[in-house]
Amino acid sequence: MQNNNLVKILAPYTKDNLWVVLTSDKTKVIGKGTTLKEALGDAKKANSNNAIVMKAIPDSSGFIL
Repeated sequence: MQNNNLVKILAPYTKDNLWVVLTSDKTKVIGKGTTLKEALGDAKKANSNNAIVMKAIPDSSGFIL
């Protein structure tokens, strides 16, 4: 099982509690927004399949998948 620590990737988005969309390999944020709809719209431009959507919250203890 692969350990994916997302703390560094999500750090810029936690201050504002943004929704983020990650690539399926969890290496890059391809969308962000204050609402889920906004984040998904932003990510749609990247044409990425199997994206991962999550809320970037200040308590980053859960950012290990």
